[in-house]
Amino acid sequence: MSFVASKSTDRLEFSKHDDQTLMVQDDALTRALLARLREDLPQRREKIQDALLAEPVNLAEVIAQAHLLAGAAAYCSQERLMRTAAALEEAARSGDTGALELAWLDLADELQAIEFSG
Repeated sequence: MSFVASKSTDRLEFSKHDDQTLMVQDDALTRALLARLREDLPQRREKIQDALLAEPVNLAEVIAQAHLLAGAAAYCSQERLMRTAAALEEAARSGDTGALELAWLDLADELQAIEFSG
């Protein structure tokens, strides 16, 4: 990859070829991250379910797992998964059991859709 540092503006300038190379590499990275996310979904689902079924509900674990899932989804450009995981995290933080149940149902649907789409 070639680049030129412009002394007058202190910025890097990339050629069109470099931009295309970066896009291909970025696309490959996104695909690899998405594949890893799909591999991790069953384990993540199980950890969230276990935390929700605990007596009492393990809200700290729900928050932690939902937060990790939302972050991984963001890296993989999985907008809906990111939003539903964040909604579960927020519901767990609020302690509202009704909101927690609805958020879990939404997230479970999204997890299933992703697991079966790949």
